[in-house]
Amino acid sequence: DGAIRMMEESEASLAAGLRASLAGVGFMPSLGWLGTDLPKLRPDVKTVIDPYSGEELVAFPAIDL
Repeated sequence: DGAIRMMEESEASLAAGLRASLAGVGFMPSLGWLGTDLPKLRPDVKTVIDPYSGEELVAFPAIDL
């Protein structure tokens, strides 16, 4: 259809997405974007709870390479 799709990215989200891809996992947890409104712009970015510390983290999906 020729449409261009844009998505919000930052150095943190790119780094985490690439790390997840290289590690062969579906997502990479990070502290990046916590306390910001950026996750509202990306429905594929979720928050998760670290099962060891109970800390809230942002789960960035792996980037398909």
